[in-house]
Amino acid sequence: MDVSYDGLELESVDEFEPEAVARMFEQFLTASRAPYNLSRSEECAEHPVVEDVEDDDACVHCKMKASVHLEDGNYVCTHCNTVVQRFLDHSAEWRYYGHDDTKTADPARCGPPVNELMPSMGSILTATGQFRGSIGSKMIRKYQMWNAMTYRERSLYSVCDVLAVSATRNGIQPVILEEAKSMYKRISELKISRGENRQAIIASCIYMACKTNGVPRSIKEIAEMFNVRVHCMTKACKTFQDLLNVSVVSSTPIDFVNRFCCKLNATETFSVTCRAVITKACAMELLAEYTPPSAVAGCIMLCSDAMSAGISKKRIAAVCQISVVTISKCYKHIRPFADVLLDGK
Repeated sequence: MDVSYDGLELESVDEFEPEAVARMFEQFLTASRAPYNLSRSEECAEHPVVEDVEDDDACVHCKMKASVHLEDGNYVCTHCNTVVQRFLDHSAEWRYYGHDDTKTADPARCGPPVNELMPSMGSILTATGQFRGSIGSKMIRKYQMWNAMTYRERSLYSVCDVLAVSATRNGIQPVILEEAKSMYKRISELKISRGENRQAIIASCIYMACKTNGVPRSIKEIAEMFNVRVHCMTKACKTFQDLLNVSVVSSTPIDFVNRFCCKLNATETFSVTCRAVITKACAMELLAEYTPPSAVAGCIMLCSDAMSAGISKKRIAAVCQISVVTISKCYKHIRPFADVLLDGK
């Protein structure tokens, strides 16, 4: 059997000889790729041949550098059309299904991105359109979501809802909320808690996340936020550190100044003065026997009297969540050093 390709005569083979047929097929492939096979002397300047096939920009087949490009979800070599690698996009993906009907509803659906905390959430559908707010649609979504999750993910999902509601009500930033969720998942995998202890563990995750991000809150604040006792909250924080084997840096009075002054609607000048007073008082070791919120409350009271800001002691106590008696003690302790702390203000 005589075969030719593009003017190139191939050897004659017997159709019953497999080895000859294979040899002819190899000649055919060589002839078809001949225009693209470059020798070392004919190497292209724009696409040099590289020896290191592990280069990200080089094709693993033809070894041409800077020839691999992303096309339709695949990394394809523009020189030999080889699919080098497939690309997986983990972001949200929209699909529209309204081309084949005449309905006015938009049946587009979006699959949410992969959630590291709850992997099953990647298979839950979010519907949009005319019937997305109906009772039946909500029930179907809830049923589908509930069945798609494992028992651990259902429990974690309810805890994430509690954290999200508490964070929204109390002005906690989303980055702190996400870190608290991650912390709780790690703790729940190490120890099972129930009742008030479980609620205290959830609160301790918010407490530690706030500390880690440089915006600490007092234990009493977090305990009231989640309606748990301060004793249980303190115990949960100790359990948190033991389980995750972490050591948290103690809070300082300067960490609470901006938030307390903001709640008191104080001016920027007043806030700057309070920070300066607290910094000097800490350097002089005048506030060592007081907790950071108590020290801040006493310094705010001192600055209010010196600058005639008109901030009452009861208002400071309500914002800082410190008793009036404690504020009075701290104020009397630092009052003799007012000239040094205020520096003539």
